[in-house]
Amino acid sequence: MPIRNEVQYRDFDITFRANPITGQLNILKNNAAVKRALRNLILTNRYERPFRPNFGSTVTESLFDNFDTLTVSNVKEAIKIAVSDHEPRVQLLDVRVNVTPDQNSMSVTIYFRVVNQAEPDELSLVLERVR
Repeated sequence: MPIRNEVQYRDFDITFRANPITGQLNILKNNAAVKRALRNLILTNRYERPFRPNFGSTVTESLFDNFDTLTVSNVKEAIKIAVSDHEPRVQLLDVRVNVTPDQNSMSVTIYFRVVNQAEPDELSLVLERVR
């Protein structure tokens, strides 16, 4: 029986919390690492990163638009473009956006599959206006 090389994704936890037992920085693995990368990608504005002006998405810009079907469509499209351009580890399955105009927020749920995983996963974000 051939040994299958299983790809593992690792990333450090950006909260910089130390492991209480070892005292070392926590490491995120596989789906948790990919979820963190997706979250960072969606919440990063374009032109925010030096020397990588196209990295990120335009989702946060849409928070100041009137919440209607066009805004929901723009947010979905911005997420799809950002993921396809910058996250090769993810196969995007679906993006759902629910708008709550009374609270000036929208909840985004991204359904995806990590390329080397069989089971789908999801990432939920609540985006709010801050100004």
